[in-house]
Amino acid sequence: MKIKKIMEGPRDGEVRCQACFTRFRPKPGAESADCPKCGIVWRISWPYPKTAKVRGPVWDTYPTEIDENV
Repeated sequence: MKIKKIMEGPRDGEVRCQACFTRFRPKPGAESADCPKCGIVWRISWPYPKTAKVRGPVWDTYPTEIDENV
Protein backbone atom coordinates (compact mmCIF):
# COMPACT_ATOMS: atom_id res chain seq x y z
CA MET A 1 0.00 0.00 0.00
CA LYS A 2 1.51 3.30 -1.07
CA ILE A 3 0.91 6.28 1.19
CA LYS A 4 0.20 9.49 -0.67
CA LYS A 5 1.04 12.79 0.99
CA ILE A 6 -1.85 15.22 1.25
CA MET A 7 0.22 18.40 1.16
CA GLU A 8 3.35 19.33 -0.73
CA GLY A 9 4.80 22.79 -0.94
CA PRO A 10 7.72 25.13 -0.36
CA ARG A 11 8.01 24.21 3.34
CA ASP A 12 8.55 20.49 2.72
CA GLY A 13 11.47 19.35 4.86
CA GLU A 14 11.39 22.38 7.17
CA VAL A 15 11.05 22.17 10.94
CA ARG A 16 10.41 24.80 13.58
CA CYS A 17 12.78 25.29 16.49
CA GLN A 18 10.88 24.57 19.70
CA ALA A 19 12.91 27.17 21.62
CA CYS A 20 12.84 30.27 19.37
CA PHE A 21 10.24 29.18 16.73
CA THR A 22 12.54 29.86 13.76
CA ARG A 23 11.91 27.71 10.70
CA PHE A 24 14.95 25.94 9.27
CA ARG A 25 15.65 23.11 6.85
CA PRO A 26 17.87 20.24 8.09
CA LYS A 27 19.88 18.23 5.58
CA PRO A 28 17.76 15.39 4.13
CA GLY A 29 18.12 12.24 6.23
CA ALA A 30 19.97 14.00 9.08
CA GLU A 31 19.40 12.54 12.55
CA SER A 32 20.06 15.87 14.27
CA ALA A 33 20.21 19.53 13.27
CA ASP A 34 20.99 22.76 15.07
CA CYS A 35 18.91 25.91 14.89
CA PRO A 36 20.71 28.68 13.00
CA LYS A 37 19.28 31.36 15.33
CA CYS A 38 19.64 30.00 18.88
CA GLY A 39 22.03 27.06 18.29
CA ILE A 40 20.04 24.39 20.14
CA VAL A 41 20.51 20.93 18.61
CA TRP A 42 17.33 18.94 17.85
CA ARG A 43 16.78 15.24 17.11
CA ILE A 44 15.11 14.88 13.71
CA SER A 45 13.05 12.01 12.28
CA TRP A 46 11.83 11.53 8.72
CA PRO A 47 8.40 9.82 8.65
CA TYR A 48 8.31 10.40 4.88
CA PRO A 49 11.27 11.16 2.59
CA LYS A 50 10.42 14.88 2.34
CA THR A 51 8.87 15.37 5.79
CA ALA A 52 11.11 16.24 8.73
CA LYS A 53 9.87 16.15 12.33
CA VAL A 54 11.47 17.45 15.52
CA ARG A 55 11.57 14.62 18.06
CA GLY A 56 13.15 16.56 20.91
CA PRO A 57 16.39 18.20 22.00
CA VAL A 58 19.78 16.52 22.13
CA TRP A 59 20.10 16.58 25.93
CA ASP A 60 23.92 16.41 25.96
CA THR A 61 24.09 19.84 24.29
CA TYR A 62 20.93 21.41 25.78
CA PRO A 63 21.69 24.58 27.78
CA THR A 64 21.10 24.22 31.50
CA GLU A 65 21.27 27.91 32.38
CA ILE A 66 18.92 30.58 31.05
CA ASP A 67 20.69 32.86 28.58
CA GLU A 68 19.26 36.38 28.64
CA ASN A 69 20.74 37.17 25.18
CA VAL A 70 18.50 34.74 23.27
